Amino acid sequence: MKPPSISVIMPAKNASGFIADALRSIVLQDHPLEEVLIIDDHCDDDTMDIVASFKAALPQIRVLKGPGRGPGPARNIALEEAKGEVIAFLDADDLWPEGKLECQMARIIREPRADVVAGRVRWFETQSSVGLVPDAKSRMLDSLCVNLGASLYRKEVFERIGRFDEDYVYSEDLDFFMRLRESDIPFVILPRPTLFYRRHPQSMTFKYSDRERRDFGRAITMSIVRRRRQGRTSDLPPMESYVEAAAPGTRPGTPP
Repeated sequence: MKPPSISVIMPAKNASGFIADALRSIVLQDHPLEEVLIIDDHCDDDTMDIVASFKAALPQIRVLKGPGRGPGPARNIALEEAKGEVIAFLDADDLWPEGKLECQMARIIREPRADVVAGRVRWFETQSSVGLVPDAKSRMLDSLCVNLGASLYRKEVFERIGRFDEDYVYSEDLDFFMRLRESDIPFVILPRPTLFYRRHPQSMTFKYSDRERRDFGRAITMSIVRRRRQGRTSDLPPMESYVEAAAPGTRPGTPP
């Protein structure tokens, strides 16, 4: 049986310092792709020239024009255009570990059903000079935090719980994950890193701003309000409860 097709979505706003490595980490994936949707969110540097240079290595690239209002609205434009049955996200300054798509697609395909397959997020500060991995001497942390790029999503998930709330500048991903966890959509976390998340001074979330604090608080508050309206008084299950055991022949917490 033919596996579900994948659309990759990457918003880009003046990402010339990192986007080449992000795209290389897509090229290195073993699983075929339907398309790679790059959203040009009003870049005024050479980001799009770098994207164009990857057309030979990634002929599935399509560039879409973004509204210049941040990653949430940009991702929504791509979701409207996406042809794939499965959606994958990667920010232009992050990296996918080798084998990420292969292991997560294997889980999406097999039973019991999982409509969202996540993994651990490996935070890092310094990239290796010889590969698309964190430097061995970099400060690193593996966590179960919310990050869109660590997961794969069946496209119907967005049809069921909605797309990204465009009123958020920050925490639109947290709001989405809260709505996901409030639903009964099958969601699992694999016990291995499926995203290398780069910490750097140019990142939107590097400095914890007042707006970021407000958006974070709003996402949590709105989740509580929705659950109370539904008559639900219990807390959401902890993230650890979604973690599945490692598949036979693999080591938990490490890429293959």
